[in-house]
Amino acid sequence: MQITIHKVISEQDIKDCFSIRRKVFIEGQNVPEELEIDGLDSAADQYLLKVDGAATGTARVRFIKNKAKVERVAILSHFQGKGLGKKLMEHIIADIKKSEKIEIIALSSQVLAIPFYLSLGFKVISDAYLDAGITHQDMEVAV
Repeated sequence: MQITIHKVISEQDIKDCFSIRRKVFIEGQNVPEELEIDGLDSAADQYLLKVDGAATGTARVRFIKNKAKVERVAILSHFQGKGLGKKLMEHIIADIKKSEKIEIIALSSQVLAIPFYLSLGFKVISDAYLDAGITHQDMEVAV
């Protein structure tokens, strides 16, 4: 299994990212399309994970002052449980750490994914709340 992760630079890459997000969030979790495709993608760095050349996972990162906010982390369902999400997040975290301006990496985690993010060093910093009908909590890690 050959795994590659890169920042999105081509139109095809962004189409692949949106396709993965559509399958995972809109179709798989019933997130309304207008919430998933929120108009903030052009202001974010997009990442694409491929397995043997096939688009398999994605995430985006928006930069807000001294914070990098990781969002829309998604791995296609038939590839989940294989450590790909961890590889994607480790790549993104390493990339973010190259910036001297960023002090905090933040995210909003679905409650079911909190143990995954805890394993990467994130800490829960909020009470539970609903986002797109799914229970979330905010998490952060210092860079």
